[in-house]
Amino acid sequence: MGVDKPVETRNPIESGQSVRIPILGSRHDRPVPIGTPVKALIERQARNPSTVTYSLETTVLEVLRGERARENIRKADLADKEPDPGFEYLMARIRFKYAPKAQGLPEYEPYEVEQIQFRACSHDGSTEYEIPKLKRQPDPGLIGLSIAVYESREGWIVFQVPSEEKEPLLAFDRDATEGRLTLKTVRGLLWFKLYHFDPTNLDDDCVECARPGS
Repeated sequence: MGVDKPVETRNPIESGQSVRIPILGSRHDRPVPIGTPVKALIERQARNPSTVTYSLETTVLEVLRGERARENIRKADLADKEPDPGFEYLMARIRFKYAPKAQGLPEYEPYEVEQIQFRACSHDGSTEYEIPKLKRQPDPGLIGLSIAVYESREGWIVFQVPSEEKEPLLAFDRDATEGRLTLKTVRGLLWFKLYHFDPTNLDDDCVECARPGS
């Protein structure tokens, strides 16, 4: 599913010209770091013909991978079998904050979190990895959450990624159908890192570099 044209900023360069930098999270090559919240707008069809605009703040709070994720899954008895050959488990803890943009509306709808909205992908965004089948969701789980307006909720989701994939990404798709309600994105996919900051691999757009103590 495509991504709408991102909001852009301009930075001067030595030639006196300018370059356009996509906003953080709008593309796979500008993923949001772990711990960084991103706000986005969504439009939802109300019971009457009008639409209501909401703000959804999303943060990947924590990522466990490999043996740590496997041990958590084993202790909680979430799965009957190991990941696919060549793959390993990855668990992500994600927080959502949900609020309407306008006040005093006659009705508000909760935000329902569904599994089809999440995909673990390769570092270049070209390959999607199948979500493993579980006996039950982690506790607290992310899938199936119903988030009321002005509420903040968080939970875990389980992925599997190739053991050799060092920088997997999360593509969060706000386009979904929730029963009779249509959830419509304003800016398409959001991209997040499912890996931790590596200070030995820096670039000019490094967001984590500015963090105190990073």
